[in-house]
Amino acid sequence: MGTGDLGCYTLAGRPVWKINLQERYGRFNIQFGMASTPVLHDGRLYAQLIHGDGDPATNEAVVACLDAATGRGLWKSPRVTGAHTENEHSYASPILYDFGGLRLVITHGADYTIAYDLDDGREVWRMGDLTGNPRALLWKTDSDTPDVPSPLIHGGLVYLCRENGNLLCLDARTGETLYHERTHRERHRASPVYADGHVYLTARDGRITVVKAGRRFEVVAENELGEEMSSSPAISNGTIYLRTFEALWAIRERA
Repeated sequence: MGTGDLGCYTLAGRPVWKINLQERYGRFNIQFGMASTPVLHDGRLYAQLIHGDGDPATNEAVVACLDAATGRGLWKSPRVTGAHTENEHSYASPILYDFGGLRLVITHGADYTIAYDLDDGREVWRMGDLTGNPRALLWKTDSDTPDVPSPLIHGGLVYLCRENGNLLCLDARTGETLYHERTHRERHRASPVYADGHVYLTARDGRITVVKAGRRFEVVAENELGEEMSSSPAISNGTIYLRTFEALWAIRERA
């Protein structure tokens, strides 16, 4: 999505629709390029486009909702904060969370975490002070944190994949480090992904390391794709989708 191009394809690889987010929502102004991934839920795509240069007249940071079947815009909400300079640049992706039946899209960046209503984009709550002393802090770790990959939380555990391929597993409740182990020594930009009892780590050179989920470190497979990639895998219904710099792959067992 670095160029703003967003497209939809059938599972057979045929194009359905294509739009450019910069043309629709404003030119991106972000140091290393827009890297946020839209989240799909119930026939809708939710995207956070957080960027700017400190000038409110040119910085239109927004959260947007699109119809997944057509690409038609359903709503957009300006994302206004007091952040300035590089703090306005966010490379994070939105997430959906169910708070006991209250489902919200949660966005992170520009010094705030902000939640929005799925139906109309109304801001529901925001948490600030992220560059100072956040409120309601249970624990924090100041070392061995990822440069680019997002944390993965599953089964009461937090998985952190560092740029050098080291994988850390922490207890989500206490922050205790359960292990810190070395995997493939190549740059890791993709975020770790969980599926079917395993954590998938994707390196820039196309090697994917498969680690057994749990409190003990165990590598169960290493797979070479042979093409460079920085995007995170997407896994659905037994199929792994991989976007390299050259192609879009769909990998599954033969029927």
